[in-house]
This record gives sequence, C-alpha cells and structure tokens, in this order.
Amino acid sequence: MRPRTEKLLVGTRNCTKLVDGALKQIAVVKGAIGAGIPIHGVLCFVEADWPLLGGSFTMREVAVLWPRKLYPNLEADGPMTNGAIQETHRLLATVLPPA
Repeated sequence: MRPRTEKLLVGTRNCTKLVDGALKQIAVVKGAIGAGIPIHGVLCFVEADWPLLGGSFTMREVAVLWPRKLYPNLEADGPMTNGAIQETHRLLATVLPPA
C-alpha cells in the first residue's frame, strides 16, 4: 500500500504548490504579528466549475473555495477592534516588503 497523498487538481493540472505557497505566506504573517491573532489561509478560484452541492474544502489548513463562499467569511465580525486592525495593517506594511 502507498501512503495517502493529497493533490489539488485544477482541471488536469497539479496545483498543490499553491497550497504550499499559501502555507509559507501564513507562516510569514504569523512570524510578523505573533500568535495573538488568528490567521487563515484561503485559495479562492474565480470562474471555476464547482459542483452544485459541497465543493469547497480545506487542504492542510488552507480553505479552497469560490468568491460567493468566501464573502460571508470576509464580512463576518472578528475578534479584533477597528483600532487593532489598523495597527496590524501598519505593522504588516512596515515589516513586509511590497511585492
């Protein structure tokens, strides 16, 4: 028996490296802001064909979904105040170089 492996397939292409990249970015942000703020990784595919039921999933702590499924998460109230959000934004803008 072979060990179980997870692959993110987009069409016929293996896009598992996108999950690896998201995990690296999560680690960088966590390193910059510390452990007090929860960080969530997301891969959002636009114009993809998704099944009518289900479809979204999580792969190694990275959510894989489409925009309509992502919007409620982005609009939901979180644990941070507006002041804490602004301070975190300033910190990340200072610590992380522009792409």
